Amino acid sequence: MPFVIDDLIIALVIIAVIATVASAITAGIQAEEAADAQSKAYKARSKALSKKGYADEARLRRLKQIRLRKMEEQVGISGVRGDVGTPVDLFLDTAAQFNKDELNARLNGIFASEEANAAGKNFGRAGKLGVAGAAIGGVSGAASSTVLGAGALS
Repeated sequence: MPFVIDDLIIALVIIAVIATVASAITAGIQAEEAADAQSKAYKARSKALSKKGYADEARLRRLKQIRLRKMEEQVGISGVRGDVGTPVDLFLDTAAQFNKDELNARLNGIFASEEANAAGKNFGRAGKLGVAGAAIGGVSGAASSTVLGAGALS
């Protein structure tokens, strides 16, 4: 049976469909890999921010101890009673402010860490959606190629 033009057109349509689907699969895989890389980067940032928050808290705690020790020494040297009045108020206010600063440092680290972690999860979801979108685009592209190719035959 001789080779006919219609057979050639059908073969070309099939090749176009296969190429479209393969291209969609490749695009989907690349989207997922890029999203996974972004997700991992944000999760690493999350851990680093959390560690920084705790380190800042520890640094402020050491600074508070040094500051309060110096305040105690100055009160003792001056001969003023350190258990009543202004020295005690000043000492307690300073300690309270440092406590707030320590807590804020830790909470800022936790909040920044959670924000980065959420962004990482979003990139992971985006990668999966990218794969699905590429697959749908590939299938619809292949379908339209097939329809157009079938229309060319009639």
